[in-house]
Amino acid sequence: MDKLSLLKRNGIFLKFIKVEMRDYVMCATAVYSNPIAIKFIPPQHLDDEILEHVIHAGEKYVDLIPKEFLSDYHFHLIRELYPYAQILSNEPIRLNSNGLKALEQVYDIIGYPQFKKFA
Repeated sequence: MDKLSLLKRNGIFLKFIKVEMRDYVMCATAVYSNPIAIKFIPPQHLDDEILEHVIHAGEKYVDLIPKEFLSDYHFHLIRELYPYAQILSNEPIRLNSNGLKALEQVYDIIGYPQFKKFA
């Protein structure tokens, strides 16, 4: 059985292939058959297609993605699909205009006028 056939059956077998022998096709095949294989993909093969597949595979796989490879687009996608994902817990909360207006109203009610203007 060749390597690609093995990776099609279960991508986790990527961890048994020497790092220098892992090419893009092997890595993509591994991730498409098992998103956990993202843990064994060399950084040079992590691209948008692979990252998006892992993100769409489920919230439990998102935390396996190395954070330094996630762009603003990826964070937005994760935020839309899984608003309570662990990887977002350290990200700042971004309020839209309605959220800013509501926050200003809350500060007015509780008496913190120094925080009145956010925009």
